[in-house]
Amino acid sequence: MSGSLQAGVHSAYIHIPLCRQRCAYCDFFSSVETEEIKTLFLRRLHEEIETSEVAAGTFETIYFGGGTPSRLAGSELGIIIEALEHRFGIAHDAEISMEANPADISSDYLGDVIAAGINRLSLGVQSFDDSALRFLSREHSGPEAFEATRRVADAGFRSFSIDLIHGLPGFEIEPTLAALGIALELGVPHMSIYGLTYCDGSSFGKALAGGRMAPKDPDAEADTFEEAIAILTSAGLEHYEISSFCRPGHRCLHNIRTWKEEPLLALGPSAAGATKGYRYRNPSNMRDYLAKKSPQIESSEAREMEVESIIAGLRLLEGLGLERFHKRHNRRLGEAFPRALKTAREYGLVKLDDHCLRLNGLRGILLADKALALFVDEALSRG
Repeated sequence: MSGSLQAGVHSAYIHIPLCRQRCAYCDFFSSVETEEIKTLFLRRLHEEIETSEVAAGTFETIYFGGGTPSRLAGSELGIIIEALEHRFGIAHDAEISMEANPADISSDYLGDVIAAGINRLSLGVQSFDDSALRFLSREHSGPEAFEATRRVADAGFRSFSIDLIHGLPGFEIEPTLAALGIALELGVPHMSIYGLTYCDGSSFGKALAGGRMAPKDPDAEADTFEEAIAILTSAGLEHYEISSFCRPGHRCLHNIRTWKEEPLLALGPSAAGATKGYRYRNPSNMRDYLAKKSPQIESSEAREMEVESIIAGLRLLEGLGLERFHKRHNRRLGEAFPRALKTAREYGLVKLDDHCLRLNGLRGILLADKALALFVDEALSRG
């Protein structure tokens, strides 16, 4: 990658690709963990930090994603954070998040990661139901997920979150709704609820393509999510992003910056970063990453970037700021997507005022994919 990223980069994403096993729904890059792979990866990651082309910028958010970042010891995470502090600087009140597997959680481990500098933890619970977890090929059980969540709640993080998956085929009673009650009982301040996906590279994606699996009825899936929204908002959680709910003061700041397309430094294999004018992705396999292959500069065609602003901006329920779109793309939203805006408003999918484009209440949230498809189709048809 030629040139350097501008000094306005204040967020970093670090991809930790290590996993004990691969979940059936996952298509994120990961590598089955061995001590040799971990040693080589950490060595290369530290080198990448030290030789990064970012000229300056104190980090205000740092996110360790995966893979499974909790496959690293607290001391290993601490060394990475120290390297980032030495190379770039970290704000004293920075949000430093990591994803974790419930099977890795012990009170001692949580103490170690807090001592390392982690102040926000995202726990990949997915469900508290044993049958659902077996279906998803998760290595933890329902009771282990409960105990891990309880330990995280008691550990002293600034904030924490759990992920849940709904829309599992073959389950007459949706286990996600029961999971919400458990999470509320445990005092979870942030939850992200995702529909089950069938990505091409995943086991589920292959089963779907081969006719060995059928997705849940879309109407039933929408009913479940509508009920989940009602349960959480009536309990006092804010629904601030399509899939995310939180208590006041517990929004994920890193993800908000991502959805607002703010500059992002990417570290680790397959990690995707962005800076003004272009996006890039690190090598998506361990061999090329260890061999120091250059990041791939991704498409920066104006039309594609306009669509991505719509997709990212409408994830936030506060919507996409019209002035932000104009500054980023040098034309008004109405000039870029006149037909999609007209159709989406006529169908009651979006609201548009003088300042913002946003999804139109519950209808817009449940039919968000249809709204976004209108913008994608117009971009493809008009070029």
